[in-house]
Amino acid sequence: MSEIEEKTRFSALSALIRFFAHHRTAANLLMVALLIAGYTALSLLNTQMLPTRENPRVSVRVAWPGASASDMDKAVVRNMEPALRYLDGVDNFMGLAREGSAYMAIQFRRGMDVDDLP
Repeated sequence: MSEIEEKTRFSALSALIRFFAHHRTAANLLMVALLIAGYTALSLLNTQMLPTRENPRVSVRVAWPGASASDMDKAVVRNMEPALRYLDGVDNFMGLAREGSAYMAIQFRRGMDVDDLP
């Protein structure tokens, strides 16, 4: 910064300080206006302590009454797993076989629109 710019800046600040020193009411009004504007802005600020984090999930449940857990695993989970695991955007996959039913849960990457899946 050149010497002339520093003097101009210093004189502008001095003039501002001098103005508010002579006009105390204007300084107080400015302070009140800034406090009101700050309070208004703070009340309009959208914040959350724990923001919602939404990872889309899809679950598939298959019922086969009378089938053993190993039959459910072989016939349902192992056959459906490749088709579900390799869908676009899959982040996590879990398959569980029990007697008479199988359950698969697919978790997609955040922001993925599951309605657009084939």
